[in-house]
Amino acid sequence: MKPWLGWTRYLNPLYFAFEAAMGNEFRDQTFACVGTSLVPQGPGYVATGTTFTCTVAGSVPGEITVSGDKYLAAGLGFYHSHIGRNVSNVSFLLFPRSLK
Repeated sequence: MKPWLGWTRYLNPLYFAFEAAMGNEFRDQTFACVGTSLVPQGPGYVATGTTFTCTVAGSVPGEITVSGDKYLAAGLGFYHSHIGRNVSNVSFLLFPRSLK
């Protein structure tokens, strides 16, 4: 999609519904970084101190877990605080006559 057409996502109720669902599901979740998602990795590397990082969006160097809220913010630009806005937008876009 052309960058100047990016505003059209706000006309689609699925965009708001998806952000609300993701914000609800990932809230207060913690995901462990294991195996190949830790860098550096391999024989001879020990994950101690701040000498490693997780390759998942939203990770903090030196931590082996990623917060669901940080992942959504860094990876998709979604926030849990937008749930109310998203539900009202979906209601308005799908049921505009019922709001009269």
